[in-house]
Amino acid sequence: MGIYFLEFAARPGESLEQSKRLGGAHINCWVRAGTASEAQTTAAADIKARGWIIETVESEPRVEAQPPASALEYFEQAKIDGSCYVFHTWPIAGHSEQSLH
Repeated sequence: MGIYFLEFAARPGESLEQSKRLGGAHINCWVRAGTASEAQTTAAADIKARGWIIETVESEPRVEAQPPASALEYFEQAKIDGSCYVFHTWPIAGHSEQSLH
């Protein structure tokens, strides 16, 4: 088993208190799994269980053999707990529907 990194874009479901103030999040995921597919399925289920609605897969699962120093803490936490999620949120008014590219 390896530690996979992947990223989703999501918005809070209406049942979450944060839905009144957050427009969405980029969710960085580190998941211990046997395959990329298993990592993505596990991460998606965990995020949905927290009340978030996944809109897109921003980064496909890839094995993290040498995480960057900025992600080492999350990588190590995933080794202990099986997963680690970091939500980079923005306020409702802070998100534009226009493409940046």
